[in-house]
Amino acid sequence: GTCFDVKANNVTLNCNRRLINYSTAELPNKWGVRVNGYNDTTIFNCRIRNEQDVGMNDEGIYISYANNTKIINNTMTIFGMSDAILLSDVSNSLIANNTIRAMDKDGVDIQGAGTNNIILSNEINCSSSSCSGIRIDAASNKIFNNFITTYNASSSVGITLSSASNNTVYDNT
Repeated sequence: GTCFDVKANNVTLNCNRRLINYSTAELPNKWGVRVNGYNDTTIFNCRIRNEQDVGMNDEGIYISYANNTKIINNTMTIFGMSDAILLSDVSNSLIANNTIRAMDKDGVDIQGAGTNNIILSNEINCSSSSCSGIRIDAASNKIFNNFITTYNASSSVGITLSSASNNTVYDNT
């Protein structure tokens, strides 16, 4: 199941570098941290790990219908067909200074009607044949100073912009 399910506004989760291992339950639809419909959440200093591939919807951090979220200074290793970080219909959020190993899917995925999110100074390793370090399916976001490594040069991509307009992308490696 889900390790942390945020159910209030103005929540700060400081893991103090402790491990959130949500791979122990062999069930789909589980998350390391989930925020659905609550604003002003900060998630930082966490180590998040999922070692089992039981299907989709097993994101390390899944945030939907929220605003003003901060995801800062986390270390994530995610196996399986799930994104490390998925923001769906989220606005005015910051994803910064994270180290992400996405073994089979995307490192950071922003989709839906959310806008004005910033993805800054993350190190993302993407190792499957169909992953993107960062995938954006939303408008008006800023992506800069990220270091992205893909290990399958034929079909993996550093940054994918799909159905996305007015995004600013610069100084990524």
